[in-house]
Amino acid sequence: MSNDKFRQAENQFFLLKGQLETRRITREQFDAALKELMVQDTDGRYWTIGGDTGIWYVHDGKNWVKAQPPGTSALESYHTPPATQSRTSCFIILVGAGLAAIVLVVAVLGLWFASSQGLVKIGAPTVTTTPTVIVVPTIATQPTPVVVAPTLAPPSPTLPQPTTTLSVPTATRVLPTIALPTATRVLPTIALPTAPAIPTATVARLTPVPASPTTPPIPPGLYVTAMGMDQPQPAHGQIINFTVSFLNTSAGDVSVKWKVYIYRADNPAKPNTESALVAASFPPGKSDHVPVPLNFKIGATGNDCDYFFARVDTLDNNNKPTDLTASDGKVFEKGFSVCK
Repeated sequence: MSNDKFRQAENQFFLLKGQLETRRITREQFDAALKELMVQDTDGRYWTIGGDTGIWYVHDGKNWVKAQPPGTSALESYHTPPATQSRTSCFIILVGAGLAAIVLVVAVLGLWFASSQGLVKIGAPTVTTTPTVIVVPTIATQPTPVVVAPTLAPPSPTLPQPTTTLSVPTATRVLPTIALPTATRVLPTIALPTAPAIPTATVARLTPVPASPTTPPIPPGLYVTAMGMDQPQPAHGQIINFTVSFLNTSAGDVSVKWKVYIYRADNPAKPNTESALVAASFPPGKSDHVPVPLNFKIGATGNDCDYFFARVDTLDNNNKPTDLTASDGKVFEKGFSVCK
């Protein structure tokens, strides 16, 4: 089966997700469109993309299982735009209100000084004072968008129920008008038509469609959602740059020291290389495409391809590394190969 179906589904998924985050479509429209992206491969298996995780799932006949379709790359997590513009607007409004208050205080002090020096006489039989109204702007707090986990289901074939409409003629007995002779009144015998037999309707049995996976709650903590590479298929002698996307599900900022370790697939016990140490603080929510301070390069080894995988670790005060996990609780690993 061609992989174009999976690639088209991924492209349409990114387009829908961008429209949802910019509020051009509603969550209900997004969920309805997401159901149309389900793909069925040549083996008859259903594939779908998780609305929140962006991960491919395949139905094994009983449950939805995380899997990767052939010829596709892992989907990146989605970007949630920071609230910098909202904070800047609030700051400008507060500064404007403060300047207005300062001008009012200076005007009152000037009037009092002029009155005390006799420059201005204040007083009249009837003084009508117009109150000065200071409008303090109300700063609206931008609501935090809430991502609702969608319920995905492969499209259920709708089989029409057979409907049999029977037309049963109504037997009508019509008595003709007969002139009665003086002696005897004879009524004619009228044969009633026989109603046709009612056919038996056959009901087709519907094939059940497997239920869509549900997204389990994620405990508070710092997770890795994706790792990107600037070279889709790197070659020997080519420099590779990485980016990491994080997810902080805690209520506050999480400050850690982290680095990336790269292992050869045939020697997973010892890192082949590692990046520089990075100290960073992650706010609640997603932090996408964080650059990794590492220019990874592998020269010719005589092999057609060399296989590697990368992990993201945090380090404690004793520089002891701990592997970060994905949101499903498994250690995050990014596999890749370097070929001729």
